[in-house]
Amino acid sequence: MVAGFQDGVVRLLMVQKVEGTDQYGRRVASCDKSELVLKQVLRPHKTNVAALAIDSRGELLATGVSGFTRCRWEGSRG
Repeated sequence: MVAGFQDGVVRLLMVQKVEGTDQYGRRVASCDKSELVLKQVLRPHKTNVAALAIDSRGELLATGVSGFTRCRWEGSRG
């Protein structure tokens, strides 16, 4: 998940299931509980992030603000 903010920051987040234990003390993933985990913070802009786009392979991220400033990020999945 990617989120852009008014201060120009772009945050890459991952949804992760919350693990717990069953009645026997074994670790299990909860079906009804998840949390957002912050993976990376980028500060490509100084003003409101107005556009975000990710390619179909999840390898390229493009960000943009009003006034046509844009940035391109290459990365790996994970």
